[in-house]
Amino acid sequence: MKKVNHFLEGFFSPRSVAIVGATNNAFKMNFRVMQNLINLNFQGQIYPVNPAADKISGIKAFAGLQDIPDKIDLVVSAVPASKTVIK
Repeated sequence: MKKVNHFLEGFFSPRSVAIVGATNNAFKMNFRVMQNLINLNFQGQIYPVNPAADKISGIKAFAGLQDIPDKIDLVVSAVPASKTVIK
């Protein structure tokens, strides 16, 4: 039987995750999102997004989503709505 890809497969089984608002500050929720992916041995690519950081939890950070050179399956936006650009 041929497997049919469900439209939510990228949400439930992503191969890459970008965390917008990732931080090295252990007191912020965004830090926990990154740490959970790392601690649970997420097998895909993790892309922290923070224009003020070079690395987050030892992983290369990107200034914006547009700077990530690869395909992203899932984006977790962990920034206030006022800082989110809507076009």
